[in-house]
Amino acid sequence: MNSMFATRSMNLVPQGLTLVCLLSAALMTHAQEAPTITTQPTNQAVVMDTDVTFSVVATGTEPLTYQWLLNGTNILADGGRITGSTSSSLTISNVQVRDAGGYLVVVSNAIGSATSQVAVLRIWIHSATLFSEDFESYASGIYLSRNYSVAKLATVWK
Repeated sequence: MNSMFATRSMNLVPQGLTLVCLLSAALMTHAQEAPTITTQPTNQAVVMDTDVTFSVVATGTEPLTYQWLLNGTNILADGGRITGSTSSSLTISNVQVRDAGGYLVVVSNAIGSATSQVAVLRIWIHSATLFSEDFESYASGIYLSRNYSVAKLATVWK
């Protein structure tokens, strides 16, 4: 029997030639793409002891891998209060002052990688009542309300 088969148009074509054409067409329509970040994570300011989530949207040839970092060098890992350190959304629960800083994510695949912009996390410390003589010692980074309560903002300034 001859090594021929019918295509959609019912033409008889050598099997090997059709396979090469189909593979070539598939590669052209599914070109390999390095990751591109289409939605950057955003700055956040939250009250201490609450939760915060940073998210990113990326495109590129699957599978995409994610790794979140704090201040550019501290690789984050799931555990304790951190979830999603290797996904498109990072959540930190029960945020503490030590969590303040710059968060970014590196998105990778077999073709390359893309690094997000830095999203700054600012932490608002719970308010406390102060007496007027205490105001001098709280000159910067503090916001006073009419009832003399104070909320201090912890952040990393560069």
